[in-house]
Amino acid sequence: MLQIISVIGGLFAPLGGLLVNHYGMVQGMRIMYVLAFLFMTFQFVGRHLTTRETEAGIKKRLDTREPGPKKSMVEYGGAFRELWADSSLLLIFGCTSCSTSRQR
Repeated sequence: MLQIISVIGGLFAPLGGLLVNHYGMVQGMRIMYVLAFLFMTFQFVGRHLTTRETEAGIKKRLDTREPGPKKSMVEYGGAFRELWADSSLLLIFGCTSCSTSRQR
């Protein structure tokens, strides 16, 4: 399905060229932006109206509803204890942190 959508989208690419050729760069881009806004808004609304949450998602949402600050801190504490106890996990976390900070 996704392949079909991308192929169909590729078929509309020459229309952008025709719009730019006929109306000029600025007007052609404005028309394409307005059309993209309208089509994407229609897509978002359509997806919102036609999709439903699964039973597993509803159960998960109910289980995690407002855990409270104390319970959240206990969970964070457990995660940090596991991190400090496992040296390989600590090494991976450290390497990831170093590589991320060097990319900035």
